Amino acid sequence: ATHARRARRARRAKMASEDLDALERMIADRERALVEEHVTSAFTALRIAYDAREVPAGGAIVLGSPAPIVVDGGHMKEFAGRAFHERARVKCGLSAVCEKELARKASIAALDEQAMDDSGVDFSAPEYKMKKTKRRGNKEFADHYGALGLALVRYRATKQQIMEQHKYLTIQLHPDKCGIAQADDAGKEKIEQRFKAVLTAMETLTDKNRRREFDSVDAPDFDFPSECKEGEFFETFMPHFHLLERFSETQPVPICDDPDASAEDVRKHYIFWGAKFKSWREFPHEKEDDVETAHDRNHRRHIERENQRLRAEEKKKETAKIRAFVEAAQKYDPRCIKQRAEEKAQREARRLGRTASSVKIQEEEAAAKAAEEAAAKAAEEAAAKAA
Repeated sequence: ATHARRARRARRAKMASEDLDALERMIADRERALVEEHVTSAFTALRIAYDAREVPAGGAIVLGSPAPIVVDGGHMKEFAGRAFHERARVKCGLSAVCEKELARKASIAALDEQAMDDSGVDFSAPEYKMKKTKRRGNKEFADHYGALGLALVRYRATKQQIMEQHKYLTIQLHPDKCGIAQADDAGKEKIEQRFKAVLTAMETLTDKNRRREFDSVDAPDFDFPSECKEGEFFETFMPHFHLLERFSETQPVPICDDPDASAEDVRKHYIFWGAKFKSWREFPHEKEDDVETAHDRNHRRHIERENQRLRAEEKKKETAKIRAFVEAAQKYDPRCIKQRAEEKAQREARRLGRTASSVKIQEEEAAAKAAEEAAAKAAEEAAAKAA
């Protein structure tokens, strides 16, 4: 009996739910019909360009449903909000997005025209001069900046410059452009190697992690100074702060190289370099193994962990060198020397002030004691005479 009652209650609840859903569908259908009758039919199209002839008599009000929007001959439905206004601005040429897109297309068109007009690339020019390939462990690092003609810019090259140079060189090194069919075997090999170098450089320099790894290897090894002659601090130490600036995770980097800077600016400079500076530079190790040689997934993870450990050890050594360099700079910085001298003078003055005060107090206490003794002696003498 209990089971039967539960079954009946469940059926009634299900029927009530179905009736409620049906009622909601009826209301929604009725609302759509009303909108169609009073809104959409009266305001048939919301156009990008204003046309007074399209405005109905008395105007129209869009209440709850988007009207059809005519865009470049097509139809779409959406509310007249931010997206609609942006489409309108783009169509009228007033949008910043539109201006940026036009500038990009103009740049690409000019680059294509330049590439097709050029008779060839002078790979002997300084900007195309490639450094010798560096090797770290099982990895080889060719000069990707030289391959793209950015040898004089290097790590300062922007992504746009890299993309433009890649497009320009791929056109120049195309078989129909560079005449590879008429070249001998050595010439063909040279062109193919250069083309592969351009593709590899593009893949490396447009990937954030791979570019950081390459820039870390491409950068020279820093020989940090530990001392300097008097009057040569700024020429000896400050250039190394500027060299380290490129590796900082935090940008911009506070570098105070003004000899007349305030004590507060100098203090902020050394607080950042001594405690807050964090380098993203990588240190590929000579003993790293290639993860592609792993036998299975566990072996691959073991190789990755070992490689990370080796790099972490090298980075720890570099961090210690930077810390020692910053401490040496703070030691020989004439601004810090002046500040330390002023603080020492203030401490000495305070000490001397305390000493002078204590001497004065001691003298006053001695005088008071002598006066008391003299008064007591005089009292004793007066008593003796009276007796």
